[in-house]
Amino acid sequence: MILQELWKKENNNALLGEGIVFLGTDTLFHEKLKLEIREGQIFYVATVPSNKGPVSFKLVSSEKTRWNFENKEHDFPQEIIYHLVRPDSLNATIKGINEGKPSKEEFFFKKIK
Repeated sequence: MILQELWKKENNNALLGEGIVFLGTDTLFHEKLKLEIREGQIFYVATVPSNKGPVSFKLVSSEKTRWNFENKEHDFPQEIIYHLVRPDSLNATIKGINEGKPSKEEFFFKKIK
């Protein structure tokens, strides 16, 4: 299985992305992503097939190599955390309460040149 995120600059206020999971030549999952500035706040916006529309997560904390987005009203996840481990390696974690139980999933990305 291969997990891939692709990002490109849309304009000075937004980046567009997509997350794709492949198994061989089959696409198992596809989501549209966006990082955007709204009223001076940064939001991570995900559009996935299982939701009726886009879901926004507000940037609640950031450090030099770590960004934490939250939406406590969303079913799952309620938090999305990106951590730049090395210049070519990024970890993403989604977590929150899923079906009444704490849940966490981690994803590991390596930059393709």
